[in-house]
Amino acid sequence: MYGYLLTCIGKKHIEEVSKKARQRLGCIQRHKYRLDRKSLEQCYITFIRPILEYGNVLFDAADKQYLDILTDIEKEALRVILGARQRSNLDAMYMEVSWPSLEQRRENQKIVTLGKIVFNNFPPYLIRDLPTFYSTSRTVRKNTFAIPKSNHEYYSKSFVPSSIELWNNLPSEIRCLNSHKALKARLKAKYYKKVPTYFSYGTRSLNILHTKLRIGCSDLNSDKYLIGVSDTDLCDCGGGEVENAKHFLLECGTNLVAKVTMLDSITDLLHDRGLDNDNLLDIDLLLYGSDLLSYNDNVRIFSFVHTFIKDSKRFQ
Repeated sequence: MYGYLLTCIGKKHIEEVSKKARQRLGCIQRHKYRLDRKSLEQCYITFIRPILEYGNVLFDAADKQYLDILTDIEKEALRVILGARQRSNLDAMYMEVSWPSLEQRRENQKIVTLGKIVFNNFPPYLIRDLPTFYSTSRTVRKNTFAIPKSNHEYYSKSFVPSSIELWNNLPSEIRCLNSHKALKARLKAKYYKKVPTYFSYGTRSLNILHTKLRIGCSDLNSDKYLIGVSDTDLCDCGGGEVENAKHFLLECGTNLVAKVTMLDSITDLLHDRGLDNDNLLDIDLLLYGSDLLSYNDNVRIFSFVHTFIKDSKRFQ
């Protein structure tokens, strides 16, 4: 009954917060071409995502169909931030911004909340009401909870049993940490990766085109073919090659002068830095930059790529 009650509450809560979040998302959408990527991302993280996550350790017990409403809002926010098209791959967009999904963030929050109880950051009666905690065991069960049993799916999805299951599945070195701050730090290190700041470089229009090449939702024939927009994935150059990002930036015989200019400029930069052109000058460098180069050098490479994209007129 308790789990079912939380599910009903979660349904109503999600309906209310989704309406509020969509209103705020609409404000951001109106400025999607006026603000740069970094500013749009900060607007979402500051003004919209907290709405989607308020009370998430409780409403995570709601049915998937209601939780998917929140995921759809974040997916739309990602499309606004990245300038991606409809039907863009959600996993690719998450990878581009290096965010854990809302589902993963809810799971992390449940682990951290349970950790606060374990580490005595909550009133002691809360730990007394939890199942047996094996804090002194020398077996693989050390710092785990006895799993509460129930025949009801609603109860198993509620906070206590679902959080215990997540906690028990953590690596032992994480379960044996001595503070919830250390726990949060380990989870953050695992799920949050730093995105290169130069991913926000360039004018908004060229930054979007470059981003679309990275996440596979550009107007190249291979990307359009995957979602059923194009009848072929081959390049119009007539060479019989698939028109993907690698072909467009490195191999296609069209726009040859602009391409040679771009590649020569990048080759000169790598030579000046004493780096091996043959091993480093590839599609990954043009799309993602390199950890071997400084921020300024990566920005220069991105500027060469943006100039080629503009001069090619492929996406006009």
